Amino acid sequence: MPITIAAIKSMLDVHGIRYTDGVQPEEIAMGWESMRYVDPDTGRKSVTIIVRLEEHGRYIKVFVPQCFSIKEVAHREAFLEALLGVC
Repeated sequence: MPITIAAIKSMLDVHGIRYTDGVQPEEIAMGWESMRYVDPDTGRKSVTIIVRLEEHGRYIKVFVPQCFSIKEVAHREAFLEALLGVC
């Protein structure tokens, strides 16, 4: 059963999770603060997670745009495992 961005936004609102509209119409972005990781694009200690609907809402893609550029994270493996846990 397909889902819409509006439905996902509604679920996030219920749980108090802040988000912004993404670059594409069927996309939203969320961010969380990080103790060590610094976003190379913004210079902030945060991780951005993108949620994108594809095939008219039949598929959901969740990804972290900069996850493979984390060269200087003390526990890189644990960081990547945590990101996988989001899915």
